[in-house]
Amino acid sequence: TQQSIISSFSHAVPYDKKTKRHEDITKAVAYFIAKDMLPISVVENEGFKKLIRVLDSRYELPDRKHFSQTAIPRMYTKCRERAGKDKRMDRAVGLCKKVVAAFSFSWKKKRDLATAQEELKLPKHKLVTESPTRWGSRQKMVARMIEQHKAISQLLNPSDDDTQLTKDIKTAVIEYLNEKYDDEITDELLDMASLLDPRFKTQYIRPDKIEAIKTRAVTEILKMEGDQGPSTSQASCRTEEIEAEKQRKSLGSFFKKPCPSNTGLSDMQAVEGELENYLMGPDADSETEPLDWWKVYDKKFPKVSQLARRYLCIPATSSPSERIFSTGGNIVTCHSAALKPETVDKLVFLARNL
Repeated sequence: TQQSIISSFSHAVPYDKKTKRHEDITKAVAYFIAKDMLPISVVENEGFKKLIRVLDSRYELPDRKHFSQTAIPRMYTKCRERAGKDKRMDRAVGLCKKVVAAFSFSWKKKRDLATAQEELKLPKHKLVTESPTRWGSRQKMVARMIEQHKAISQLLNPSDDDTQLTKDIKTAVIEYLNEKYDDEITDELLDMASLLDPRFKTQYIRPDKIEAIKTRAVTEILKMEGDQGPSTSQASCRTEEIEAEKQRKSLGSFFKKPCPSNTGLSDMQAVEGELENYLMGPDADSETEPLDWWKVYDKKFPKVSQLARRYLCIPATSSPSERIFSTGGNIVTCHSAALKPETVDKLVFLARNL
């Protein structure tokens, strides 16, 4: 059909830069640059310009300066506001820095730390401080603090020779460490995962909590079996009985032993017995993959293996954080080597958080 004069002119007139359509396309282009880690100069490429013209001829693509100084900073601000900033993280890092500084400038504290490491049988490692020019230095500092927190806690206990300021600082650090590592929910999760890990079992669970963790494991297994219905063995026996009723009995059927409907043990006793057999068995090698071990012993401990799959599927790896460190190298390439540091920071943040 033939278009009207007004419609023809409206399709030829470019969008006003303040219209919603123009702003939406500009935001989409900025998202494309940030998410796919492309150089901002892509908006000046002839192929990209032709693509935009074909998609919407009324849209005029802004220049490179607009995206680097307006569109991407605006998207960074909004994304940063959504992601938020945890004040507890800043407080924890600040405390770590203060503790490391206290041990770095005192040979007496270094000597006491070495003595405490020997008493507690901890690795004789020095504390690591954060360096703004080194990737991953903050992560190494926190990891070393976690490794040596028992020795540090022992040395930071208030003594009679300390001043009031020193006592307050030590008390604050001790309270934070207790709050960090004595969370009941996290502690129960770690204890259950340790119980189901064939390398550790009850080795790293406090003796007064072992029975409670075992009782909880039995309860969860019973609950899982109740949600799944009757076991496979019972279902197969029932199927064989139904098929036998339909068929005409032969002489051999009179000598066939019936499928036992009950082993004489309750469900709870069966689960408790299987769990005890698992715990009394030899520990797996420290280099063994727990899930691979459970694949081999799945038939020997069928009930406990179901619970192990639930807890041991949680990944314990630093790969995601390492990938974030590599994002900067994917953005700053030979085609975009003149980016300002603040622009690189925004592009790295957007690439991992959009």
